[in-house]
Amino acid sequence: MEHQKGVKKIKKLFWPWCISSLLIFSLSFFQWQLIEIFTPFLMPFIWIVVYGFFIVVFILTVIRFIKAKDWKPLGIQMITFLLFILIPFNQIAIDLDFNMNKSKRKKRRCTSTSSFLHVKD
Repeated sequence: MEHQKGVKKIKKLFWPWCISSLLIFSLSFFQWQLIEIFTPFLMPFIWIVVYGFFIVVFILTVIRFIKAKDWKPLGIQMITFLLFILIPFNQIAIDLDFNMNKSKRKKRRCTSTSSFLHVKD
C-alpha cells in the first residue's frame, strides 16, 4: 500500500516537472513573437508567472529529493536549467527569422532602390 502511494505521488508531480520545463523552453524560443503579441509591457508578468512556476516546482523537487532520495525529478530540473543556460535560444530564433524572411527583405530592397526619386539639378 505504501509503494502505491509513492507511485501516485510521483505521477502527480511528473506533470508539473514536464510542464515547467516545456514552458521555460517555449518562452525562451518564442520570446520575440510573444513580445509582438503581448507588447513589452505585459511580457514581464508572463516571465514572472513562467519563471515563478519553474522555481516553485524546483523547490518542491529539492524537498522531494531530500525526503525521498528520489534523484530523477531533480535530474530533470537540473538538465532543464543547464539546457536553458547553454542553448542560445535568442540566436536560434533570430537566425530562423532571418532565413524565413530573407526573400521578403530582398523583395523590399529591390522595390525601395528602384523607387528613389531622381532630382534634376
